[in-house]
Amino acid sequence: MSRRKIIYQNWIVDIGFAPGRTAFILFEDNPSEPNREIIAAVREAIEELSPLEKEFVERFYFHGQSYLKIADELGKRPRRIEGIHRRAISKLKKSLAEFVREKFDVETTVDTDCIICNSTFRKEIDAMIDAKKDEETWKNIIGALKKRYGIKIKSPQVLIGHEKYHLT
Repeated sequence: MSRRKIIYQNWIVDIGFAPGRTAFILFEDNPSEPNREIIAAVREAIEELSPLEKEFVERFYFHGQSYLKIADELGKRPRRIEGIHRRAISKLKKSLAEFVREKFDVETTVDTDCIICNSTFRKEIDAMIDAKKDEETWKNIIGALKKRYGIKIKSPQVLIGHEKYHLT
């Protein structure tokens, strides 16, 4: 696959709700035609977001609303809106990673501050989490992480979040 370079990208306008405005995702080899494949992939990734995250993406990226205006209209605190934004972008990056790798031959990374994801023992820890039965508590895994790997976790929510959002 030849490596293509994006020379202009404004998918927000093209797939968003900006009447009268058009933007194209162009490539050096065909700079006059929008890339429908990219638009479809982004739309599909947005559909995987929660309703609140979709609402945020539409208001922030498609309509250009500020955090304060979105927070006011949704009845949320601005700090809550920041969290929704971070989570939505993280999910979009994860959802589009395979597409980006195949389409552009570019490896993507999803930034995370998850203590488990950043551990050199991640595969072993993931296997422990995956092997946990629903009726079991997290106590044994928290103890094993501390004893075997020196990872101190105070709350099972760290493990639950990792299992829900990062476990591959």
